[in-house]
Amino acid sequence: MAIYIISNNNYLKKGIVLLAKDVNIEIKKETIHQLPVEKLTFDDTVILHLHLNNKCCARQISKLNSKCKLMILLN
Repeated sequence: MAIYIISNNNYLKKGIVLLAKDVNIEIKKETIHQLPVEKLTFDDTVILHLHLNNKCCARQISKLNSKCKLMILLN
């Protein structure tokens, strides 16, 4: 089981990673292009932060949703 966060906002990424460390959960910071989509399973979770600066990531929503658990944060 792996948890990934994809965001252009570094403060949001670092904040979520620090919060997760307090409860002994590891969250990996990735970009949409570096995410190992072919290796994802339904046990994995992707946190996708959509913003005007990375709206191209919205095309990946249906693909990610069929491969893993997906949480979308809208700004």
